[in-house]
Amino acid sequence: MDKVETNTKSLTLDVCGDEPNTQKMMRKYWQERAFSWYSDYQLEDLKAINSQIVDFLPNHCLNVLDAGTGTGEVAASMAVLGNKVTGVDLCSNMIDAAKKAADRLGLDITYLVSPVDKLPFEDSVFDLVISRNLTWALSNPEDTFKEWRRVLKPGGMLIYWDGNYYLYHYDEKANEARKIIKEKSMKFHKGKSFDSSLCDDTAADLPLSKYDRPYEWDNKVLPNLGFEIIYESIFKPQNLIKFGIYDQGYCSNFQIIAKNGKIAE
Repeated sequence: MDKVETNTKSLTLDVCGDEPNTQKMMRKYWQERAFSWYSDYQLEDLKAINSQIVDFLPNHCLNVLDAGTGTGEVAASMAVLGNKVTGVDLCSNMIDAAKKAADRLGLDITYLVSPVDKLPFEDSVFDLVISRNLTWALSNPEDTFKEWRRVLKPGGMLIYWDGNYYLYHYDEKANEARKIIKEKSMKFHKGKSFDSSLCDDTAADLPLSKYDRPYEWDNKVLPNLGFEIIYESIFKPQNLIKFGIYDQGYCSNFQIIAKNGKIAE
């Protein structure tokens, strides 16, 4: 897709080692966002997450990895079910917030600062890799999914939620929907007042921003990486604009549940 003009500005930061520039800028942004990001979630919030996936999970204790855990809400939702949970995130400030939330709720969760595409774990150790609102921000998405498959046991589950938050950079219809929602509600990011330009501008250079997902990327790539998609749910709130409904988002959101199977023939 060709990039749509959205008045973005170019940003350049120094790169440490072989870390992608986009990853470094995202880490800088989310380190700051950690101080205003949602971390006072309660047990009812965790039950709402579990209700979306519990029917797909085995009825026994699982070894779970929450990739891109942020403030730990998804990790906590897995822990309240009695699972052994590890959460990883690139941002140390997010990990600090997640630890405080786990202590507040009395949950035993292991948290580590780590990139999600270079995990400090042996092969085939997790029953479930779960992630929410992370994959759009990956600098090397295929390599990351390969890494998640590496740490998954054979037959293990991959569950993730995501959205086409930055397709507007490349797609005119998505850009128009965003403009309308911006005029009506201005609700794009959670938290207190802050400058989101670093995230928005960086996203224009992220590989998944230009795809209408999950159709154009996830549905094609996951099977080739060895995942069998067993469930998919897609919500398109932008379609509600024509009915005068503006408060449910401007882009498609989706959930994918997949099994670590054999490489597709």
